[in-house]
Amino acid sequence: MSFAGVLTTLPPHSSDVALCMSVIEYLWEPQSTLTEVRRLLRSGVVYPINVPCWAGKRFLEYPAFTLGYSPAEEVEDHKMCYGPRDLWPLLVQAGFRPSRIHVLKHKFRLNTSAVCRADEESWNREL
Repeated sequence: MSFAGVLTTLPPHSSDVALCMSVIEYLWEPQSTLTEVRRLLRSGVVYPINVPCWAGKRFLEYPAFTLGYSPAEEVEDHKMCYGPRDLWPLLVQAGFRPSRIHVLKHKFRLNTSAVCRADEESWNREL
């Protein structure tokens, strides 16, 4: 069963906490996971996400593949890097309202982070 498939077994609006730190870059279908996480969040919950961005790709690969300082298997398993222009549309498609999404680059602009807030209005849009 996929990661998103496991999340579908949980009841809607049942989570007070969700973190997605260095997760979606490993998924072939991140959209389904983000949509399921949003479905699980109670109103008002803040959902932080962190992913490597394209500029950080070289800084992850060089120590892993050339120097052997970090686990090459972990970097080899990345499916995607995300800049703000890559991540923001996925979050909107997952059902977060644009006004409730804040995306930025950090760690010397090598990572992309987003903070989203779940709200009841975004759930009502689905009806």
